[in-house]
Amino acid sequence: MNGLITNSRVLYMITRGHIIGNAVDSVSEVVEKVKMRNKLNLTDINIHVENYFKRIIETVYQSSFKNVNRSASNTKGIDLILEGGSLGWQITSQRSSRKIRRTIEKSLDNDNVDELKILIVGDRQDSYASDVQQEERLDFDVTEDLLDTNDLMKKLIDVDIESLKELNDYLERETFKVKIELEVPDESGSFPTSVEDYIEPEPETQIDTVESFCDYLTETNPIDTDECLETRRESLASFSDKLSKIPRITREFYCFLLERIDENKDPSRRLYFNYNRLKRICNFPNMEEELDLLDEYGLVRKPGPKRRDEPQEVTIMEQGQYDYLIIDMRNFMRANGINFRDPIVHLDFSGFA
Repeated sequence: MNGLITNSRVLYMITRGHIIGNAVDSVSEVVEKVKMRNKLNLTDINIHVENYFKRIIETVYQSSFKNVNRSASNTKGIDLILEGGSLGWQITSQRSSRKIRRTIEKSLDNDNVDELKILIVGDRQDSYASDVQQEERLDFDVTEDLLDTNDLMKKLIDVDIESLKELNDYLERETFKVKIELEVPDESGSFPTSVEDYIEPEPETQIDTVESFCDYLTETNPIDTDECLETRRESLASFSDKLSKIPRITREFYCFLLERIDENKDPSRRLYFNYNRLKRICNFPNMEEELDLLDEYGLVRKPGPKRRDEPQEVTIMEQGQYDYLIIDMRNFMRANGINFRDPIVHLDFSGFA
């Protein structure tokens, strides 16, 4: 029993450490972007960054804050104020004594603020001038209430695990967006990150003739060669065009289905994959999404509701104008040692020529 408790505690600490480590890494990426902007004298902190650190502050202090810059820009020395309270936060990338003193002076004129904390996005100075050490009216002590991002992240150690998980989910969603907001354009006005960088290019089909494919088919089927060359090429071109519309990873999943389908003894020659077997052998995290997309494009049909004594199956749908194109393709590729990935993933049908 003691061993189980010890193992649970170890796992608990590993989980906490992993989550905090992820959070630190995410914040470090944002801090580096801010530092780069500072070097270019771009010291402004936009509302996206304020809200990013607002979420971390709320997690650390288990409180809810309002961003006052939503209604009025730079409201007298603070960016955030405690909901229903008088604690204000200023979030800044500037760490000088002059900046801190200016923040204190502005906050003293804010009747809604009785307490002040300042977060420096980056590293604080080793020491500060005497005129920023304390301010009784704001209950401000530079050693306790002036934090940098390292100080803030260290406080996550005392946060409960569920709050840490929620914060981690938030940071995973928002860090990329905030980093983009902090990007600086080059001389031509272009930003380092473009949507085009994240769009998968549509692949080009490589298909000319299908002579080898038709030679294979006419060996066992009464098909006119000229008719086969025309009709099968059109069918393969249409099939390839459909494949080009779906993401590469989805084509890879479809390729896997074609390679590993159940042996079919049914004279109907229907191709299928036992759904329960599929769930056992495939641990791909987005399997259901891939099946949904393949179903929407008419490449497979997902299983319907479970019926007594009937297996649930993923059906591989036939393609083209003529029966058994997919079955004939599979048989041809296997007979000729053609890698399934060439036509299905890379849309390279040169092996059919």
